[in-house]
Amino acid sequence: MDPFDWLVEPTSEFIETQNKVRTEEEIKKYALDENLSETQKYNHLLQKGFPIQKLSVILNLPRIFTERPDSFPDIFYSISKNLSSWEIDIQRQAADTLKEMLERGMLTASNHSRNLAQLVFKMLKQPRPEIIEKWTSLFAELLNHAEISCLETDCFDFIIEITSVDQENEALRSSGVVFIGALCKRYIITNKLPSEILDRFNLLLQDHSWAIRREMCEYIVTVCKALGQKRTSAEMIPEIVELFHDDMEEVTIGVFESVIDLFPMTTDDDLTQHLIPEYLKFLSEISNKKAIPVAKKIGELIYAIDGRVSDQTLLQRCIEIFVALPQRTDAEERRLCAYNVPAVTFCLKEEYFHTHLKQLLENLAKDEVVEVKQTLAA
Repeated sequence: MDPFDWLVEPTSEFIETQNKVRTEEEIKKYALDENLSETQKYNHLLQKGFPIQKLSVILNLPRIFTERPDSFPDIFYSISKNLSSWEIDIQRQAADTLKEMLERGMLTASNHSRNLAQLVFKMLKQPRPEIIEKWTSLFAELLNHAEISCLETDCFDFIIEITSVDQENEALRSSGVVFIGALCKRYIITNKLPSEILDRFNLLLQDHSWAIRREMCEYIVTVCKALGQKRTSAEMIPEIVELFHDDMEEVTIGVFESVIDLFPMTTDDDLTQHLIPEYLKFLSEISNKKAIPVAKKIGELIYAIDGRVSDQTLLQRCIEIFVALPQRTDAEERRLCAYNVPAVTFCLKEEYFHTHLKQLLENLAKDEVVEVKQTLAA
């Protein structure tokens, strides 16, 4: 063996040693003046350190906040000033760490919330979809915890801005949908949802992107709870009816699924004159796209209308759909039928057992797919 082979094919030991060798500049970056204060050391690492050192400071933010609260504002300022220029992994970790701090009750004071909101605005305005999801989740958490006064003074304008018709970044508009949903939760107790937020919600219900309109359906009930029954009747029921007539089936499915949860808080007039007719039209023909959502929600729908209205047309249509599910070729539809058995059995009168449910239960119990029988047994 040639003694100089390691120069041509370095051994793992050589590579490890080589990786440990630092230039003079690197050593200066790693070394900190002992005379620096703790805050100065952190800021030095954030401004001139290696990525792993910056990441270390960010991971230690909860400890810094708890043990050195006087240092935290300066360190947070340094992060806010430079974060957008750092590596993607650091930006994503910063969002995770700050969200964790909010969940632990930190950063909820108005001064911290405002500073955090400004950082979120800065990060979300970057055209980098790979970080939008993380920072969207963080801002939604902030909306859940910050003081209402902070939200109204610092957050409204930003939400309005990113959900405007001129906003070309669909990912950012989608973030705005999440923010409006989180914001509306804060007004459920007072039923005093600001008109500018409701106006923006209704505008997004007509967004040119069907995916945005579909996403908006998930927050309809939250918005209605924040409005209260009277304003829901006047301002949201017409919007809901319009959604049932959307050109995209995905949107009509979205409103079908979500508005069932609205039934308990609607007036009898809104239910009989507006919502039930739309549900009857929706269920008049079950397309392939509708099949799974209908099978999943049919039990909830029967439970929601049971005893509410004298006209049994919708109830009868729901029963027809339900009892036909065991004959469907899709095993998931049959499994969902089994899942809905308790709700439907609870609502239907005793005579329905022999005319409808007995045969249905026998068919499900003999199903060839194990998951269907397991769901029924459970």
